[in-house]
Amino acid sequence: MPPAATARRDPGTVYGRIITGNDVEQAVLATLRDRMPEYIAEVERQRGRDPGALAEPKGYIVASQFSKWPEDQLPVVIVISPGLAGPARRAGDGQVRARWSIAAGIINSAAKIDRTRENALDYVGAIRTLLAQHQALDGLAAGVEWQDENYVPPFPYSDTRTLFGAQAIFAVTVDDVVSYGLGPDGPWGPPPDPTDPLEPPDWPRVKTADVELRSAPIDRPIELVLTDPEE
Repeated sequence: MPPAATARRDPGTVYGRIITGNDVEQAVLATLRDRMPEYIAEVERQRGRDPGALAEPKGYIVASQFSKWPEDQLPVVIVISPGLAGPARRAGDGQVRARWSIAAGIINSAAKIDRTRENALDYVGAIRTLLAQHQALDGLAAGVEWQDENYVPPFPYSDTRTLFGAQAIFAVTVDDVVSYGLGPDGPWGPPPDPTDPLEPPDWPRVKTADVELRSAPIDRPIELVLTDPEE
């Protein structure tokens, strides 16, 4: 079952759809979590490594940067986004398409640095292939473009073990991130049917109105009745 960030309903309000960077990060993370084991196994087969040579990740997280991680939680898959990969694009109908820059990588540990580095590059090969072949990201994305890869220099972990990180860089395209022309003060279509009681009202409160008065002849007597206001 997809996480709450990707299990969205049809917006059904005058505001239109609102997509956040967290939605994109969580969609990438969910796709990796669902399919990493099979892609890791395929990397092992194609590189002639023994089954299980690459341990399945013990964690999948969103972070602000690659950093040192407790050994008992490795290997860990990390998704990082610094923001958009270039200007957003507005279509003729007012809908906006945006591209997020996403880094998806791994931190792992092994007894020797050369094996640690080899494992990290094998993991990132699995990540690259997985996201290139599952670009919809559970229906959120219009496409995923692999752009770059980098390998984080090793940093000391203890006297006998090392850490190494590798990451692939992607541009994730999402349609209908926001729509111009909608909102409480703009034009909109008819309200959804049925109206979701959990959503904001689809029609704003009337503040002003144009009234047209037309005169017409009176074809019957007019009676006036006077009453005492104190009665």
